[in-house]
Amino acid sequence: MGPPPAGEVPIAELLCQLDRETRSFSGPIYAELPEVATCNPGRLTPAAAQKMMDRLNFLRLLHLLPPVELNPEFLDAAQQAALMQVANDALSHQPPPSWRCFTAAGEEGSRLSNLAIGPILELNGTDPGRVLARQVDIYFAEPGIENVVDVGHRRWNLYPQYSQGAYAIVYDPRAGRVTQANANWIFGFDESVPDPEFIAFPEKDGYLYRLEGFSSQPLSAYRWSFSVPSRGGVSDLSQAQVRITDALSGDPVPVSNIRVGDPAFGLETLTYSVGAVQPNREYNFEISGIRLNGGPPRTYRYSTALYDCDPISPEPSSTLIEGLGVPPRLLQSRPYRS
Repeated sequence: MGPPPAGEVPIAELLCQLDRETRSFSGPIYAELPEVATCNPGRLTPAAAQKMMDRLNFLRLLHLLPPVELNPEFLDAAQQAALMQVANDALSHQPPPSWRCFTAAGEEGSRLSNLAIGPILELNGTDPGRVLARQVDIYFAEPGIENVVDVGHRRWNLYPQYSQGAYAIVYDPRAGRVTQANANWIFGFDESVPDPEFIAFPEKDGYLYRLEGFSSQPLSAYRWSFSVPSRGGVSDLSQAQVRITDALSGDPVPVSNIRVGDPAFGLETLTYSVGAVQPNREYNFEISGIRLNGGPPRTYRYSTALYDCDPISPEPSSTLIEGLGVPPRLLQSRPYRS
């Protein structure tokens, strides 16, 4: 998956084509259905497991980041981690041995994965592609007050050195609903991958106006972010300012609640909230006052448009809301296994 030669396909057409492709899936999600009552995590089909990586890699492509490879070993541990979360109806990166369905592999997967839990659409429903895409997009949307400042799940998924990982899903039908847990193995890094100048959300040039599973809310409903690399030093984002203007009219977009995220999650990051923006319209960004490794203040300028790929048939507003815990924190020793 990659962009075409420059000038051959308009970015909006390419972006929407890849968006639809990575939200489409016709095969079964499970090769073996999970059974929480017997502590069986089940097994995803290889195609379903890869489809979620394809969705992640599409979103990383928008940020000009290299793809992440599916690691079957990570997938197995993440599947057991997801089982433990849903079996205990809780989220924990440090589950105790007393937890139901506890395994050493599941404990490791819990420590090294983003985690989510909550009621969702039936996994065997009419559109499994959108179900799979939602497993990825929830970590970019970052719903929930626990993550509004740090957006740590998004930062791990956009970590430049993230090179091997997996998304696992276990569901448990009970009480007339479907409860699901998702474990997204993060700690598979290749530190030889170079850092970009910055990572913005939304990224420069073009981005999605809506994320899968959150179509009733545009991207502006969530925290936006701006990350900078600081290898071997510490960057100062405390005096940073954010200015956004409509490229056509010059009108400013309201920006509020500028905060510096916890440095334990991926790259050092600034987060902020914005007012209303329109789809298919270009906006200019100016991020100023950032000091890298003790240097002078720097200013970053770029433009982007948020493309609404399916404006005629947005997803109906849904009351099904997943919960996200705090993401896993940076480890002193970053595990990487090939």
